[in-house]
Amino acid sequence: MILYIFLLTVEKIKEIRVGSQPKAVEVSPDARLAMITNFGGGTVTVIDVDSLKVIKTIRMKGHPVEMDYRTDSPYVYISDFNNNLVWEMDTRDFKIRRSFKTGIIPKIVKVDGDTLLWISNWISHSVTVVDLRDGKRLKEIKVGRTPRGIAISHKKNKVYVCNFSTSSNSVTVIDGDSLRVIKTIKGFRHNPRHAVLSSDENKLYVSVYYTGYIYVVDTETDSIIKEIKCKDKVKTLELSPDGKYLFVAVFGDRVVHVIDTERDEIIETVEAGNSPCGLDVSPDGSLLWVTNWKDNTVSVFKLKKEGG
Repeated sequence: MILYIFLLTVEKIKEIRVGSQPKAVEVSPDARLAMITNFGGGTVTVIDVDSLKVIKTIRMKGHPVEMDYRTDSPYVYISDFNNNLVWEMDTRDFKIRRSFKTGIIPKIVKVDGDTLLWISNWISHSVTVVDLRDGKRLKEIKVGRTPRGIAISHKKNKVYVCNFSTSSNSVTVIDGDSLRVIKTIKGFRHNPRHAVLSSDENKLYVSVYYTGYIYVVDTETDSIIKEIKCKDKVKTLELSPDGKYLFVAVFGDRVVHVIDTERDEIIETVEAGNSPCGLDVSPDGSLLWVTNWKDNTVSVFKLKKEGG
């Protein structure tokens, strides 16, 4: 089935079986590999992007949750739910090179300029900052309760952290130099979960899980400027490389929303698998990857501009 989305076509080209409860998916900066954390199975699946075939399954020591790549090296960083660690894996041989101690139950990991690593800690209500050059922990920053999503704005020199708990329902803003909390953004409906910045970093998109909203935040004033109603239980957000489309995984349904970022409106909804969870778009913008939590699969969609 091919669905036309104004200047974009989205075509599902393959469903790939992976491990139990696939959570995050990340495509390597060189677009060679797609890696999936299988939370239920305690494994990481490695897929060759050209052939769309599984080439390796890596047994981890705990339960892998989220991950992020460095752009200047072959390393990927994987949070371990059980052991309060982040693993540094070399994708040339898939061996662990280093590990970094985190707070209690690490979730999101974000590489910042290839020198810092930001980690949200679900139970210790904090964010750990690690210097990747020497592996030392620079600081543990207290934020709201059950922090999860992290978005880093280099233009504004700010780091945004989503506080998922209903007792917080907020986004913490941290100064990138001092590593101090400078603001707490409130006014969200229940459970801010994931956050991404627009390509110009003037807007922050925040998914709110249970009530099914995407909030748009003005990063100059750090205030909410719009709500976008989606289906319930929205999870991961991912921006297309050209910044024109925002993809939204809807865990409460079998779909992915596509949002036009110029108008900040849903322009299409495409079918994925059972309980879409993680998302990524290949660096060249040609493929959309979606993990399906209850199907133990990854859906791969071809993205193409009309006439391109």
